[in-house]
Amino acid sequence: MIVKYEFTQYEMTIGRAISFKLQKLWFPWRRFLRAVKRCLLSLKDWAPVLVVFTPIAALVLFALSRAGLISTGGVIVEFALIFLGSFMLLAIREIREKEAVRHKRLVNQWNFCLDLRHRMEKDLAAVGEPFGASFASWNVLSGYEALHDAIKNACDLAEVSEERAHKMLIACDDLERAIVSVRDEGRGIGFVDCGLANDTTSLIFDAESEVSNFKSKLKRMEYPISVDAFRRLSEYCLWIVGDLRTPWRYTLDIARNELLEKYVERNGASMGF
Repeated sequence: MIVKYEFTQYEMTIGRAISFKLQKLWFPWRRFLRAVKRCLLSLKDWAPVLVVFTPIAALVLFALSRAGLISTGGVIVEFALIFLGSFMLLAIREIREKEAVRHKRLVNQWNFCLDLRHRMEKDLAAVGEPFGASFASWNVLSGYEALHDAIKNACDLAEVSEERAHKMLIACDDLERAIVSVRDEGRGIGFVDCGLANDTTSLIFDAESEVSNFKSKLKRMEYPISVDAFRRLSEYCLWIVGDLRTPWRYTLDIARNELLEKYVERNGASMGF
C-alpha cells in the first residue's frame, strides 16, 4: 500500500499503512481541540452579560407566571428559547467572526513570513559572502542547524573593497527595512500565536540595533569585523522568522512529526517524490 509523507511516497504493508493514517489523525484532532479551547475562552467574555441578563429574564418570567399569563412549564420553555435565541445565537456569531478574522490573519502571516524569509536570506547572502558564509540553500533560516551549516566556515572580515562594502550596505539597508516591515505588518493585519503579536517584545528593536551597529562598522571601516557580528545579525533574522512560523510549529506538533518520520522510515520503503 502506498502512503505519502512530506512529499515522499512510501510503500508499506496494509496494516502499517492503516496505522500510519490513524497516527496522522492526531493533527486534525489537535487542531479541533485548539479550536474548542478558543471557543470556550471566547464564551468567558459573555459571563458578565449572563450575570446581568439571567436575573432580569428570570424576574420577568416569574412576574408573568404569577400574573397567570404563562404556566410554570411555559416559563421553562420561554427561558430556554430566550437563552438559545439571544445568548447562544450571538455567541456563535461572534465566535465565527473571530475565527474568520484569525484565519485571514494566519493566511497573511504565512505569506508575509515566506516573503520575509526569502528577502532576509538574499540580504544575508550579500552581507555574508565576504565573510565566507554560504547562503546558497533556500532554507538557511529554517533552523539553527541550517544556519550553522551556512556560516560554519565563515571567518572575520579583514577588509573589503569600496564596491563590495557598498553592496553590503545596500543589503543592510534592505534588511533594516525588512525588519521595520515586521512591525508595520504586525500593527496592520496583526499576528497570531507568536511573540511579535505583542508590542512589548524587544526582538524587533534589538534586531534593528544589531543592523545599525553592523552598518556603522562598515561605514567607519572598522576592520577586522568579527564574524560574531554577522552571526548575531543572522540569528536575529532566524528568531524573527521562527517566531512568525510559531502557529505551524507548535512543540507537540514537531515532536509528533518526528515520530511519524521515524515510523515511515522504519516501516516503509521510499519511492521518491
